[in-house]
Amino acid sequence: MPLIRVVIVDDHDMVRRGLRGLIESRLRYAVIGEASDGREALTVVGEAQPDIVILDYSLPFQDGLSVARTLKELYPRVEIVMFTLFEQERVVSEAIEIGVLGFVLKSEDEKFMLEALESVALGRQYFTPTLAKARKESRHIATSSIGLSAREQEIVQLIAEGLVQKNIAYKLGISIKTVETHRTNALNKLGLATTADLVRYALRNNLVAE
Repeated sequence: MPLIRVVIVDDHDMVRRGLRGLIESRLRYAVIGEASDGREALTVVGEAQPDIVILDYSLPFQDGLSVARTLKELYPRVEIVMFTLFEQERVVSEAIEIGVLGFVLKSEDEKFMLEALESVALGRQYFTPTLAKARKESRHIATSSIGLSAREQEIVQLIAEGLVQKNIAYKLGISIKTVETHRTNALNKLGLATTADLVRYALRNNLVAE
């Protein structure tokens, strides 16, 4: 079975060392290069010509999406595993459009990185459990959100921005009871249970900036 060659791109030396140790504990893989920022990543990948790049989303000089886009343009056969602290649906969706196959959260167990490498080596998409769940919820919410009125969306946005009902009522010139009615209607239409769920909805649908 041919060796699968991997390049690791992360701005933290400790993270790169940890990943190298994990990957090289499997005989099937070899780490053939490392980079600590976006510019260096493009140079290293160009020279090493790996099969897979493990790519941190948050990098100096160029973010992971920008690097991924350039890599797929220059080296379309190189597969990418995005390694990130974030679970933003917007980021994941854009990365998928670029051609990224694997997505691993840094907060999850290291075994998922090995699973991601196995999957993308076969040309298969991979999400760690937390990301898979977040995407499922986001798709459900996006489908359900069509029925929200403009006022309901406005109130959801203000809740996500941290305003309490009294302040929302004052800002919009309506009663607190009306705010509560719209909030309840939004929860029901979206199939959600709590205000925290509404905040997550707003963040994942770019109604407010994280």
